[in-house]
Amino acid sequence: MDEATFLERLAAFKAMPDWISDVRDLQLIKTRPHPGEVKMEAFAALYTQANDEQRRRLPYLFLPGEPSAAYAIDALCEMFIQSDPIEQSRLRDSPLAQAFSFNRITASVSLINTTKDVEQLCKGLAAAVLLNGQDDYRDILTALASLWLAASHAGIDPSPYFQEAARMASMDNPYGIGSTRDQLANFHTSAIFKEQVEPYLPGALRT
Repeated sequence: MDEATFLERLAAFKAMPDWISDVRDLQLIKTRPHPGEVKMEAFAALYTQANDEQRRRLPYLFLPGEPSAAYAIDALCEMFIQSDPIEQSRLRDSPLAQAFSFNRITASVSLINTTKDVEQLCKGLAAAVLLNGQDDYRDILTALASLWLAASHAGIDPSPYFQEAARMASMDNPYGIGSTRDQLANFHTSAIFKEQVEPYLPGALRT
């Protein structure tokens, strides 16, 4: 895709509505896709058709707090996993990373059902790394507990994936509650693990 077309389509995507603005359109919701679904499809098409350099620039083409950034969160998780450590460090500080909340971690939980769903576990952990403590730490820990349990019940041992994610995470501790690296690396020894995970593990994976 040439640069002019890429920027035009990105601007058009951002200008698309996220919700139904006219209550009269509610009567058509069963016959027309929701605006949010249409916008998600538009971003997916843009991301797929963009070249590698354009994809790499996308996380830096959103403003902090920009509503449209929510549609690019999953793509950023995928990009983060595939990047080298230097680029991962940049992505953690990108404007798009500011759009993350603990909800992106929990979004992976319902998608982990079999041993083939390791990618969803990795995306959930990438979201935790990119979130980097910017949400309530209690919500983050609860989301990580749900992620661990979902993986365990799907037949996946979460431990090596948590450790791998920890190596990608920041060692910064701006809030005085431990770095994201420490949270992930030591999650299996945390109080919340003992309370919310350990009692509900399948017997074969109980620690």
